[in-house]
Amino acid sequence: YDEKSKQFDSDEKSLIIEQIKLTEKMQEKRDDKKIDRYSLILFDFDDAKITGKNKSIVDFIQAQITPQSDLVITGYTDRIGQAAYNQKLSERRAAATARIIKKGNINYKGVGSSQLLYDNETPEGRFYSRTVDIYVETPLNYK
Repeated sequence: YDEKSKQFDSDEKSLIIEQIKLTEKMQEKRDDKKIDRYSLILFDFDDAKITGKNKSIVDFIQAQITPQSDLVITGYTDRIGQAAYNQKLSERRAAATARIIKKGNINYKGVGSSQLLYDNETPEGRFYSRTVDIYVETPLNYK
């Protein structure tokens, strides 16, 4: 609820799960992998700086990453302002995050306000839309 008692419900999201039998995995010589997804870094309005608690969050994420990890960092914005400007701002947010992590194989991109994460009719929804999503895939080697 916001300060005007307006309620916001998040859309339900689903994960795609692939089930592979051990015999298939052995035949195809597939390796195990660990997948982590982080969406906790929030930016101030019209800003791409990572400071304070956000720096602590990035430090935590960085500690989970190995040099073999593949990362995709996606930057987002709220829907305030021009779409072209928001696109560049989201790219700056993703690039700033990539510069701090500096570990693993990093690809980053910005999607601006083209993908709405939260309801932009509320201040809270706009705030939570000013973020980056970090997808980390790390091969697991049990040998």
